[in-house]
Amino acid sequence: QQLRAAGADTVLCAPFAQALQGVPGGAETYFAVLTRSHVFDLDCLTRILQKPAAYVGMMGSRGRAALVRRQLVENGLDCQRIDALCAPIGLAIG
Repeated sequence: QQLRAAGADTVLCAPFAQALQGVPGGAETYFAVLTRSHVFDLDCLTRILQKPAAYVGMMGSRGRAALVRRQLVENGLDCQRIDALCAPIGLAIG
């Protein structure tokens, strides 16, 4: 309820893979991945990078971003899509 009041059009509350099935992507779709583990980042990005999107970003350290990128390549995802991933995102906190 609070998310809708804040302006959210849709609120999904489900496991990552299940929730992402309901998001088709598109030229006006922006994805920001902020999970608690690089395993979840990898799972989400594996699904997201197969969808059209205006932007895909992932929060995390540079090391975590490098690890996830390497695993995405190893899993056979399109290198152009991986290169377009903005990671890490967020403020530089030192």
